[in-house]
Amino acid sequence: RRNRMKNMMLIISIMIGYCFANTGILVDKGYSAFGIWANVSRTIDCDECEETKEVSLDYMTKVGLEIGLNAGQVGDLDIAGAHLSYHFKSNSLYQKGTNFYIGYAMKEFSLKDQDEPYAEKTTLSLGVYSNKKSYFEISQESSSIDFMDFETEFVKFGGIIRFGQKAGFNIGYKIDVDVLDAMFEEEDFE
Repeated sequence: RRNRMKNMMLIISIMIGYCFANTGILVDKGYSAFGIWANVSRTIDCDECEETKEVSLDYMTKVGLEIGLNAGQVGDLDIAGAHLSYHFKSNSLYQKGTNFYIGYAMKEFSLKDQDEPYAEKTTLSLGVYSNKKSYFEISQESSSIDFMDFETEFVKFGGIIRFGQKAGFNIGYKIDVDVLDAMFEEEDFE
């Protein structure tokens, strides 16, 4: 039963994705840089779920502020968004240390033939990452579709694989905390 529960947890609740602080994670303290990121994600084991495709352009300032714009598509909906995060970095790339970021993101989902957004989503997040570029993030997403509002908490974790000094590939997982909590409540751990 325990193996079935673990498999179900991995299959149902994990979505491959990325944290929106990618450029800030790669840039060393005191430096600035631009970053371009592509994201393709889909909820695992969900036949009705559409694949999300996004492109993000980020700028990391020397003082630790990261600003970004993103655009993409999920099914028939166009995505337009912006994000802002601030990084608290340790002193040196070679020093063992922990880095933190706090972020805010907003997205609008629109149908091609409508002027008003179909849905809106805002995300508040707090993340921690190592100088080796692995990260852990907790976030709260507030979504509004027509007159209905939803709030969902997520845990994200993953890492960025560097290609030289200027490029990277992010592999991450995003788990809905409510789904994870429900699965642990069903388990009797005896």
